[in-house]
Amino acid sequence: MTNKAPIVMAVMPKIYTKHIAHFKKAEKLTYNYAPIDDHVVTNYMVDTIKKMAADLNEPRYRIESRIQVLARNKVIVRKTKAFELAKRKTQALLQLEEIEKQLKTALK
Repeated sequence: MTNKAPIVMAVMPKIYTKHIAHFKKAEKLTYNYAPIDDHVVTNYMVDTIKKMAADLNEPRYRIESRIQVLARNKVIVRKTKAFELAKRKTQALLQLEEIEKQLKTALK
């Protein structure tokens, strides 16, 4: 992975401002999630969580938690939601084709 300016951090800085309050040194030692978030945003729909974790050399649970944060902040759409919307789109297109056929036969 090349060093680039963080994309998600530039768009949604509020994701990175919250620190865990019970750690006194949390601000100094806060983990930099920006590279993980950028990788997740670009590869979420094509890669598995396991592959993204291996690519970044991160534990799987960290990738899962970042996916939850990004989905909660509407940076990404969950795969299940995307597939559900694609299925509904296909069904709507099929219904549209049927209606067009009925319209053609009614106009003849």
